[in-house]
Amino acid sequence: MTATMKAGSVMLFDSALWHGGGANNSDERRFAFSCAYCWGWMRQQENLQLGIPRETAKRFPRRLQELCGYSVYKGQFGHIDNHDPIELLGRERGKRMVWEATDARKARMAKGTS
Repeated sequence: MTATMKAGSVMLFDSALWHGGGANNSDERRFAFSCAYCWGWMRQQENLQLGIPRETAKRFPRRLQELCGYSVYKGQFGHIDNHDPIELLGRERGKRMVWEATDARKARMAKGTS
């Protein structure tokens, strides 16, 4: 199916739709705006949100920073070299990483505490 539209038109669709762009037969650049959000366990291949300049992201409220990719989901997904990306903005990380929590539990068990 082809969606032929007048210049300046907008097309909205669910990202689950298999799609592709047709040839741009004009001399003008074709612009697209992509707005998406993924569950933490379903991270995208390319983290477009981290393309926001760091100095700009530092001014965002923490929750917006997290939604923009400066977060780790369930202590496992989205880390950078075993660190929470929020640390790149000068903030304290939230929870431990999964492997750190496991190490701490093992240490408590070795001491005889739980």
